[in-house]
Amino acid sequence: MSRNTADVGRALELLREGLGRFVDRALDTTVRLLRAVRAETQATEVALLRESRKAANAPNRNALASSSGAVPRSSVPAHRPAPRSAPVSQADEIRRYAIENYVTRWRESGNETLAIRAGDVQREMGLRQVTPNVCSALEGRKFQAQANLVLVRREGPRRSTTTTYYYRQG
Repeated sequence: MSRNTADVGRALELLREGLGRFVDRALDTTVRLLRAVRAETQATEVALLRESRKAANAPNRNALASSSGAVPRSSVPAHRPAPRSAPVSQADEIRRYAIENYVTRWRESGNETLAIRAGDVQREMGLRQVTPNVCSALEGRKFQAQANLVLVRREGPRRSTTTTYYYRQG
């Protein structure tokens, strides 16, 4: 009987060793897969950002054609594109996003004050670790001039996702 107990003990020991190696391999494989997914996600984010910059720089063309037989308007630019001296900066994208998604809705609502939280803009744009850039863009004179706003006050830390900017019509 003691021999059977020893055999069972040895079998359990071998089983534990085998399971340990299996678990180690499974964890290594999982880590490799997670790294690959992270790299692919980052590559996708970069590609999407590049596409959005290209779209922002593309000239706006009116696709309507005249019914009188004249030259179709789609072949004539709706406006003269600005010379492309430099790519659109991140601050320009942040200002444009804030105007399109906050200022426009605020004007339609008829409220007296507009509140924009830096962390909301950063999250909605899919940006990471650029809070100082978002805050600079939102509190800058250029944004206020483009949106015809006046910064009334700022609440919260100077450069934080919880910083909230309050504006009124300029």
